[in-house]
Amino acid sequence: MNMFNLVSRFWRAAEEEAFTPSEAALYFYLLHRANTQKWQMPIRCPTTTICVFLSTTKQNMMKAREGLRRRGFIEYHSGSGANDIPQYTLTETHSALSGQLSDEFTPQLSGLLSSQLPLYKNKEKEMSATTARTESILSLEELEKTFLEDEQWQQSVLNLLLARNIKGTTVEILRTQISQFFLYLRASGEKERETNDCKNYFVNWLSKQPFTNPRDGIIKPDNQDRRRASEVSPAPSEAYYQSF
Repeated sequence: MNMFNLVSRFWRAAEEEAFTPSEAALYFYLLHRANTQKWQMPIRCPTTTICVFLSTTKQNMMKAREGLRRRGFIEYHSGSGANDIPQYTLTETHSALSGQLSDEFTPQLSGLLSSQLPLYKNKEKEMSATTARTESILSLEELEKTFLEDEQWQQSVLNLLLARNIKGTTVEILRTQISQFFLYLRASGEKERETNDCKNYFVNWLSKQPFTNPRDGIIKPDNQDRRRASEVSPAPSEAYYQSF
């Protein structure tokens, strides 16, 4: 079976029972994604990306994919989170598609997909940053584990503290501050955050915290102006009457 057979089969089925606009849009979007990844199945795609591409809601998209599955056009795995995104498989001997599509079909397929999916390429560029951000949202437990294990990032934070004249801090002290930070987030009602945004928040939060060294007490920024004259206690009045 080739691309033309897939499209022809879709329209024959539509003559017997009409597809909803969302079902049709989703099917041709999946054909587009299949073509871009050279027909290697399954097609992995976040739900938020599809919703924006098709200008629809998550509820409509879920109804559409179930409708296509019920009619035998796709199979899918719904996914369970950021690390397990939905997967879609085009049915009807999809495993043989790659070998059966010859080079002479490639330009024709590109033209066909372009006519069926207007404006999708531009939307794909617009969505790339949004999709990356969505996939990097983690729970507080995952973020805390990441922060505590990222030694390179911890060193960059220590370098920043040193540049701000906060001396005497160690990795041990910083790790304690990381744990305190996530206790603060939980107490504030937070449950998840985007990774880079959380790192920025931590650095800003950290700059306002006193550092407590278990041995030496509170560490304060070393920003005294050593050029300022030392205070001198006034001499007793009797000193003014002594002989010179």
